[in-house]
Amino acid sequence: MQIKANTKASINSYFNNAKALSLLVSANAKASAFFLI
Repeated sequence: MQIKANTKASINSYFNNAKALSLLVSANAKASAFFLI
């Protein structure tokens, strides 16, 4: 049972990291596009 909880927590943190990373990447892309125009 404890292993399942740990797995769920690490999956959640992985998805949160991925979400934060994609937000960061899209923000960088927007900034780059802004400077290119």
